[in-house]
Amino acid sequence: MKKVLIAGGSGLIGKALSKMLLDKDYEVGVLSRSSKSSIHIKHHVWNLESMSVDQDVLQYQYLVNLTGAGIADKRWSDNRKKEIIDSRVKSTKLLYDTFKDRHSLRAVINASAIGYYGDSGDTLLTEESGIQNKEFLSEVCDIWERAADPLKEIAKRLVILRIGTVLSSKGGALEKMVPPIKLGVASYLGNGQQWMSWIHIEDICRMIIYLLENENTQGVYNGVSPNPEKNIDFTEILKRVINRFAIEVSAPKFGIKIAFGELSRLVLNSNRVSAQKILDAGFQFDYPELDEALQDLF
Repeated sequence: MKKVLIAGGSGLIGKALSKMLLDKDYEVGVLSRSSKSSIHIKHHVWNLESMSVDQDVLQYQYLVNLTGAGIADKRWSDNRKKEIIDSRVKSTKLLYDTFKDRHSLRAVINASAIGYYGDSGDTLLTEESGIQNKEFLSEVCDIWERAADPLKEIAKRLVILRIGTVLSSKGGALEKMVPPIKLGVASYLGNGQQWMSWIHIEDICRMIIYLLENENTQGVYNGVSPNPEKNIDFTEILKRVINRFAIEVSAPKFGIKIAFGELSRLVLNSNRVSAQKILDAGFQFDYPELDEALQDLF
């Protein structure tokens, strides 16, 4: 039986991925800060303060690293910025140190984000585009990807997956967008012309599994659907699915900046990201269009 270890298994993607892997008869282990009991999933304790980890993790053949402090959970104070970066760098280093004397992993999938590119307007971004605009989001992703580079030494293949806005009915971006629409107000952000590169939760999990299983894949891939939407169009489609009678209004850019500070870049930045590389690798999306993705979720 194939065995997959997930760091960050308690997050939105991690939970959905664990279930999908179990459904495909994988054995799943999750790294956790505390010991837990589960009938189907093994939990292994790790501690980033002491840089220690349960050595039973050495039994796994595949590693998926999704760990890291939530980007959108709190305003970006200097201390929070340090926490966001340290959580990614330390966890990745601990994983490397744990497996470095074994060199037996078949593949490692290390998460990153399309925030790597920075605010980039209408430019279509491929994996080779590089950083377009240096800012905190791009700095985090760049540091995280560099920290992951040594993982090449412990596995036959390393894949860096730059993940876009994940759509789920159980959390993530839609958790904040849907309630106001249900109440009758659909707000696009600023002028609404910024591109949103999104992906259905099931497609990102299927993509991770595809990358684990397909031995011809390695390097950087964008984890987005083939059809990004501008924020104003995304809002209109979401409104049609949730409450077509909702009134569309603009949330002023200056107000968003006042309310969220530098964190406002998460929703005001424009990233039009290409999925062509993963398509060329043979992956097929179940939900390539936003309308059908939202219909499925709601």
